[in-house]
Amino acid sequence: MSSIVGQYGTSGTSLILDRAISTLSLQQQALQNETASGTVSDTYAGLGNSAAQVLNIKQQVSQVSAWQANVTTAQTNLTTSVNAVNEIASLASSLTTTLTTLQTTPTHSTVAIAASTAKSALATLQGLLNTQNGSTYVLGGANGGTPVIAAGVDLADGSLAKAISASVAQVSDTGTDAVLAQTLSFAADNSAALSPFSAILSVAPQTAAGMQADVSISQSSMTATGFVATQGGTASDTSTGSAMRDLIRNLMVVASLGSVSATTSQFSSLVTGVLQSNASVVSSLNETQGQLGVQQNALSTRAATLTQLSTALSSQYSTLVDADLATVSTQLSQTQLQLQASYTLVADMKGLSLANYI
Repeated sequence: MSSIVGQYGTSGTSLILDRAISTLSLQQQALQNETASGTVSDTYAGLGNSAAQVLNIKQQVSQVSAWQANVTTAQTNLTTSVNAVNEIASLASSLTTTLTTLQTTPTHSTVAIAASTAKSALATLQGLLNTQNGSTYVLGGANGGTPVIAAGVDLADGSLAKAISASVAQVSDTGTDAVLAQTLSFAADNSAALSPFSAILSVAPQTAAGMQADVSISQSSMTATGFVATQGGTASDTSTGSAMRDLIRNLMVVASLGSVSATTSQFSSLVTGVLQSNASVVSSLNETQGQLGVQQNALSTRAATLTQLSTALSSQYSTLVDADLATVSTQLSQTQLQLQASYTLVADMKGLSLANYI
């Protein structure tokens, strides 16, 4: 038997069989790996000519995923902003109701209630302006890491409230027009002495309008989202240009009406002037609500587009990387049969049984 084995070991046929068995064993291992992992290969090198395409698709998937995350964050911030603006608009509408009551029933009691309600509304407004989504102050625009109302400021009893209160108290001496103009000027003031807003938001309304948060939603596209608390348009004789500033001023004036006799013409004119201002505030806030709704729709459309793109890229990636398990199973069976046949042939050539050889 030893002579038979010796002859096998030195023959050219044995070398060919050994190489064939080695090749088939590697094929079997590769096919078993495919079956276990469900992928063609666990390395880019094993993907052959598809490697470059797979790498490119993977990079695209990663980029689309980043855009989707940006859109999702923007949507959440925007939803929080919408809720805050809706509440602020409700405060403005309630103030209009209060002012209408003061026009028709200017009694000591109604004035006291109106003043108290306005002061409470200022405290509520401060909380709404500083609304956060996580650590982001959503009405701060691109400066969402900074509180909208500066730290340490009491909107209901701060320097601006006191300046406006002092102005209202002098209405019998200075006249209604002077008080309305002066309180408006105080509300528009961006100095640290009067502005209740953080320094970075204490800017002209048009400047603030350019401070919205920018969101990257595609390779070459950024979109501005949200609403900046101090944003607005051009100032006029009856407006600071910012609906929020005007609302704050109007609430502060009403909170100070206890110092004015409700039976005087100055009181009536002051209420009328603030009521007219507040009508513009309500209109502006309604417009803002509509604009935020448009932004929400645009982000929803973009989110749907990115989802479709992500699905398409994932499908392409899967086609190139995922193993065809039915085909692999057939190939594995064929390879195992070929290996069995090879081992049988080797055993026969050695004069041994297959069981002994293995």
